[in-house]
Amino acid sequence: MFRLNFDLFQDYALNLTPNFWSIEDPSGRKITSNTVTACIWWKAFSFTPQIEDRLLLAEVKYTFKELYSWCKLHNLCKGNPPWWHNECGKINVLNIASNYFPIPNTLVTWKHSGLDESSLISKPVITKTLDTVLSADNEAIFAQAVDVKKTDPKYQWFFQEEVTVQWDLTVYIAGRRLFAFKRDRSNLSGLDWRAEQDLTDENEEWLPYELSQKDYKSLLLLSDDLKIESGRYDFMLDEKNSRLTFLEFNATGQWLFLDYRKKYGLLEATIDWLRSPINHS
Repeated sequence: MFRLNFDLFQDYALNLTPNFWSIEDPSGRKITSNTVTACIWWKAFSFTPQIEDRLLLAEVKYTFKELYSWCKLHNLCKGNPPWWHNECGKINVLNIASNYFPIPNTLVTWKHSGLDESSLISKPVITKTLDTVLSADNEAIFAQAVDVKKTDPKYQWFFQEEVTVQWDLTVYIAGRRLFAFKRDRSNLSGLDWRAEQDLTDENEEWLPYELSQKDYKSLLLLSDDLKIESGRYDFMLDEKNSRLTFLEFNATGQWLFLDYRKKYGLLEATIDWLRSPINHS
């Protein structure tokens, strides 16, 4: 396995020509267009190098996409491309997922268009962002409750009916294997667990959850519809009624936090999937 880190790109030596490329890491290990056997993209732009100039940063990003596209053209890519959400989109995914799971009442609006006709005007509502871009202050906007009547119509809004249950549920997919985990929401001070996530391995926040046969099959069918074999699904879980409400799909979402102690086989399943033949369909 050869890892190319976006935030540490200056530690690597790169040689990229129209018919050949090579990359050498800080330890002296090298990979080339002649030796590469597979490629996977994982949130390369979540961290930013210490470069303030936007042009220089864009040049480096372009090079990463160039390398990935070379692998794509040579049928060497596993998983989802960095532009997956640009091609599909969260709202379209919700529509596809509604064939298998209930979804919250959802509205993206300019000038509050469609708000009066929706049921959101009279229900608890949250707002969140469609993209994962950080603000000018390098801050993320997490899901939060709003009074839609007090929101400014000159801005775009992504409104969603609040689903009030005790559990968050997330499902990691690697090939045809699904790993479901639930997290208790009763100890959250806000709505979005990501804002309060324990990024150490000291506490086991996520507990394994056994999907019903129906939900397991539905997730595989949904994955077929989305043409994906890796990523992470997010749900709200009404455990009393065994009801999953679909929220979104993370095409290159994090997953190792679900199994820090390697108790549940996520790492092994991921390695097995990466070693499996590439699906060219």
